[in-house]
Amino acid sequence: MRCRGDLWSPVYDYCKLLFNGIIRISRIMFIKLINKYNESLIRKGDFMKKIIVSLFAILLVFSLVACNQKSTNEELTIDIGDSDKFNREEINNAIKIVKDNFAFPASTLTKIWYDEEESDRNIKFYLENGKGEGTGVKPEDIIVLLSNFDVDDSEDNPVFSPGSYENYQWLLIRDNKDSEWMIDDQGY
Repeated sequence: MRCRGDLWSPVYDYCKLLFNGIIRISRIMFIKLINKYNESLIRKGDFMKKIIVSLFAILLVFSLVACNQKSTNEELTIDIGDSDKFNREEINNAIKIVKDNFAFPASTLTKIWYDEEESDRNIKFYLENGKGEGTGVKPEDIIVLLSNFDVDDSEDNPVFSPGSYENYQWLLIRDNKDSEWMIDDQGY
């Protein structure tokens, strides 16, 4: 993951590891069960039941794989805005990093945007009073994106209450103009 200072990274990584382990064990147990059942079907010669069980097994495996995939948000609004500081590709690369690393449980990212005036204000604070103070990071290697997201009422998110959150900030840094953006800080 390319996040620094991301509170969700360890939780997300642990949950992902746990979920993948459960899926692997379930698949192994299911395959063993199917193999035993198939052996008994072969002995009985019931070909149609074997086909039905095989189709069911294939369907189950595809269902488990689909559940493990991260959903894509087709309703995500992206607004790049005007910039004298960054070109469109630089801003789009930063937006991609935020989209790829947005992993809040029970949450849906609804909007990401770049506002140069707001970004510059936050960069100034970051360099004078925040994590960037004394680090040597140059202002041209810092970008702040804003986002909105919704948290559903499933109570699966241990930090955010259900509802909509607006103007959530993502501060990204890079080593130089040719390097990739990394999330260095996020929040309000």
